[in-house]
Amino acid sequence: MGALVSYFPCAFDTLTFRATPTDHVEITFENDIATLVPERNWKGQELVTFRADDGENDPVESNQVRLLVLSREQYDVVKNPVSSSNGALWLFVVVGVIIVILIIVAFEYAKKHKEEGEEEKEEEN
Repeated sequence: MGALVSYFPCAFDTLTFRATPTDHVEITFENDIATLVPERNWKGQELVTFRADDGENDPVESNQVRLLVLSREQYDVVKNPVSSSNGALWLFVVVGVIIVILIIVAFEYAKKHKEEGEEEKEEEN
């Protein structure tokens, strides 16, 4: 997750971090580094809010963060969707987007040349 101090704007030197409890993810802190360890063989999502406290002012809370734990198979699909079983779908999506872009470019090209032709006719008159 990285250094938590970068997510909490604070001018003080020492911050203490906490997180709201979760059912399936253990969250521990060492200085300003959070370690998140999911329960073995568990997959799903948890919502957590982090809190920073300088000991002098009111604690500051982060936005609610979604922790998503995937199975190995789900992770492989997210990491490399083209090589997964839905690779054909991704190929069709990419080809479809390219076709739409080409159609838009063709219309814009035709529109531009039509306008230029009309301007030339007006200049001749």
